Amino acid sequence: MLLRKGCHATQTCRFEGGLPDTPLQCSESSQAGAGFQERNLEAGRRDLDAAAVSPQTKMKKEFFVAETAQLHDGDRKVVPVDHTEVGVYRVEGKLYAYENLCHHQGGPACEGLLMPKVEEVLAEDRTYQRRRFNYNEWHIVCPWHAWEYDLQTGEYVVNRRIRLRKFEVLEKDGKIFVLA
Repeated sequence: MLLRKGCHATQTCRFEGGLPDTPLQCSESSQAGAGFQERNLEAGRRDLDAAAVSPQTKMKKEFFVAETAQLHDGDRKVVPVDHTEVGVYRVEGKLYAYENLCHHQGGPACEGLLMPKVEEVLAEDRTYQRRRFNYNEWHIVCPWHAWEYDLQTGEYVVNRRIRLRKFEVLEKDGKIFVLA
């Protein structure tokens, strides 16, 4: 049950629209017992915080990706990780890893192009002049329907609340691993 300040424990609250950034909506309009609910919510948060640092949660399995020398700047490699695939990128010396699953229609997001952001150049009167590449922001482009995701954040560039599932990447002893 997802609770918020002033929410009633007897009612189930849920995300409207299914997106995590959407405000919680409660089916109860009365605010009676809000203090009690707030105390219970705080206790629940403490329990969740304790579970978040448990040894079971900290233990992540390492999945081998490649030798460090095999993944050059601008390269990508898609590898199996548990029951999914993960695309691992090296761009400007940094490693990024995302689930190879586009939010649009389940396409292989990490198997498409890696390209710089395309920007439109406008004149002072706001008329279109041309397009240019912005090499400070790289995009992962799904090959099915060209949904673009920001490489640094995994966010869909049209709606930043939608993002690819990110994985932690570890580079040690000349090898690259994805942690899951």
